[in-house]
This record gives sequence, structure tokens and C-alpha cells, in this order.
Amino acid sequence: MDLNSISDIFQQLKSAPLDRVNILGGDIFKYSQWAPLTEFICNSSKDRETCLYVHYLNLSAQEEKSAPFPISDSSVSMKVLVPLPVDKQKWIQFMRTMPTARLETAEFLFPLADDLQLAEAEEMITRFQIPNYTFHPFYNGENEDFFQQSVFLDKEDVQEAGPGTTEILARQLVNPFHFGRLTILSNGAVHANVNTPALGNIKQSSLYPAIYKEMLHGKSWRRTRKNVKPCKQCTYNALCPPLSNYEYALNKNNLCHILNRNLWGSVDVMH
Repeated sequence: MDLNSISDIFQQLKSAPLDRVNILGGDIFKYSQWAPLTEFICNSSKDRETCLYVHYLNLSAQEEKSAPFPISDSSVSMKVLVPLPVDKQKWIQFMRTMPTARLETAEFLFPLADDLQLAEAEEMITRFQIPNYTFHPFYNGENEDFFQQSVFLDKEDVQEAGPGTTEILARQLVNPFHFGRLTILSNGAVHANVNTPALGNIKQSSLYPAIYKEMLHGKSWRRTRKNVKPCKQCTYNALCPPLSNYEYALNKNNLCHILNRNLWGSVDVMH
């Protein structure tokens, strides 16, 4: 995406109550206008956070070049993607060259496909004293057993979550995971969710028609459990977490193990 298009997007968002803009896609350091982009980001992020997603190998190469990186700006954050298994030599070199300030402020993202990768990630976090990290279970088409054990919910999980009244009411109207989010691809296509059809293209119109379309006819922001099978038949649909992209990936809405006898004496089986 050219810098003029990015500038136009930020201009349209100027009056929007937006919390964060994420910039990601391959090796962002190879962007032909990287230096002016970083300057633009720092000048445009005063009222909202801008988050840069980078692969640890790409960031390591960038550190060796001592190329400009706007992480010193308090409104710009960084998330470091660490796919497993890592190249151990390159990882050690990366951690040695990573400035302490960046290590303390960056968040490390570990995609996990099985228990072995979870164990490796935990060992790396302890050994290298990584302060900020999150685990992201990754569905590869062959590891549903891992999801059954690590992601799927049971009745006790749902009951212990204990969402408040306001949160329960909100989940009946919108999907909090997706509501208010847009993804703009490098070709200009605007998606409320990349798993749903494009709402428009910024090269042809502004963002506002796309937002209007999603509010009225979209399939992401208002995709709630009370409107999908089999969740809408379950007495726990208002208490469960909102539908996420995991449901899209597994082509399954009820990521749970629930056997519940409801108030009317019938049995709801979710599996």
C-alpha cells in the first residue's frame, strides 16, 4: 500500500474514537517507504496507539542494520512473532542484539500447535526472562485434539468466567471480539473480518460506506452465539465467550464440552 493511501486512511480516522492501528504483513521493514512511514506514524499516533507486528528474524536483521524504528515513541508499540520451533542460533543472536528497552516494552507472541511447542515456549520465556508474552493456539488442520484439550470450554469454565450483566447484554447485540474492527489489505480491500467478504475498497470510496454496510448487513460485528447453530439452542450461549476466528478455522461454532440439564428438564449436549 502506498504512503498516500495510508495517510488518507489516518485522515479518515482522525475523528473516530479509535484505540489502535495495527500495521502488519510479511517483512514490514522491506516496505519501500519505510523511513517516511515511521516519521508519519510518530506524527500521527498522538491520540491512539500504533502497533507494529514483526517476525523475530526480520527484527534481528533490522537491528544489525541499525535502521530507524519508531519504538521510542510512547504511542508506538511492537509485537514480536515467534513461530516454533525457532532457529536456536538465530534466536540466541537475536536476544543478544535486542536492546533492553525494546525487550521490556515489546510483547512476544507464541503461536502454539501442540504441547511440545507450549513446553518450548515456556522454556524460552524462563531462560531469556521474557517479561511480556502471550500464547496463541494455532489450528493447522491436524491438531484438533490439542484444541479439544487447551481451547475448548466445559461447563465449569463458563460458570467461572462470570461475565457481568452489561457484558452479557452486549454479547446479545454485537460480537465484542470483532465489533469496530476493520482490516485493510494492501490491495485496498476493506474487511470487517478477513474470513468474511470484502465490504469495499479504499481505492474506490471512503471507509464510511464499508462501515455502514457492515452495521446493516455484515456478518462479523453482529455475529453472536444467539444467532448461530447449535449455540442458539444452548442455555449457556449468553455466558460463553463471543465467537472468534477459531470457530471460522475449525468450521465449528461450539468449541466446548457441555452437558447441561436446563430449567425445563431437557438436555443440551454440546460436543
